[in-house]
Amino acid sequence: MKQLVVGKQARDMAVDALCEIAEAVGSTLGPAGLPVIFDKPNQMGEMQPTVTKDGVTTISWMQFTDPIKHAVHYFAKQAANHSVLESGDGTTSTLVLSSAVAKAIKEKNASAPQA
Repeated sequence: MKQLVVGKQARDMAVDALCEIAEAVGSTLGPAGLPVIFDKPNQMGEMQPTVTKDGVTTISWMQFTDPIKHAVHYFAKQAANHSVLESGDGTTSTLVLSSAVAKAIKEKNASAPQA
């Protein structure tokens, strides 16, 4: 079944998805960052736990079944990859900052009077 979401509801869902992604990737930020554990297939195809503190690896292995979260994840991954190409690093910072900006815009729009 196809899902069509527009307007404020679509924006809110996209911002919430971006915040969820940024929270997972942002947990790896800095020297006090936490490791992320996920299953990764080894050479024989068996699932093996993998531990990383790298934002690129974390976002690359995230998967979503919800179409809106999947789309936001795709664009977040593209933005993170562009940061790496331009500066050599900054994946986690890019996602954390974009999430904070999106959240601030959402809150500002929520408090604005409706016409």
